[in-house]
Amino acid sequence: MPVYPLEWVPPALLGGYPNMARRDAEIWEAFLRTGPPTLRAVAYNTALGGQVPNDPGATEAMLRGWAYSSAMKVDALLDWGDHWWIAEVKPSATTGAIGQALGYTLLAEREALTELPMIPTIITDAVSPDMLWLCEQLDINLVLLRATVPELHDLPYPVGSGEAAEELHELPPFSPAG
Repeated sequence: MPVYPLEWVPPALLGGYPNMARRDAEIWEAFLRTGPPTLRAVAYNTALGGQVPNDPGATEAMLRGWAYSSAMKVDALLDWGDHWWIAEVKPSATTGAIGQALGYTLLAEREALTELPMIPTIITDAVSPDMLWLCEQLDINLVLLRATVPELHDLPYPVGSGEAAEELHELPPFSPAG
């Protein structure tokens, strides 16, 4: 069992997601904006495992608090009806995200969260070619959402003028302020 019961919510833009940093939340919202049609529900910040001290005087609330503070926290569980994704949401995911996705999935299986298949998943905006290969070798579901990087012509030029930039192939000459 997770430290606290799962709280399922509809897959909707909430503006804030428990335990997700700002950049994680931006990637998560980009994923939600793709409108996955068969995604039924999401559970955020699921705490699995954790340690509890041997303290006979501790209350149930204290024991849960200790377990929660030391537990592994899954960014999002995604219920697709016939399977679940155990998802780590991470900007520029590296091998640490692989360990999180696999570790969380193993803990979810140990805790018997569902009888349905559970698929380790990384949702990210960028990965190296090595990460693509590793995820393929380890059967990790990789959702790669390309970030939109502004081009020069998208930026105001000069700064703050509101004028659209022209295609420039070289920098304007330097002139010291003075």
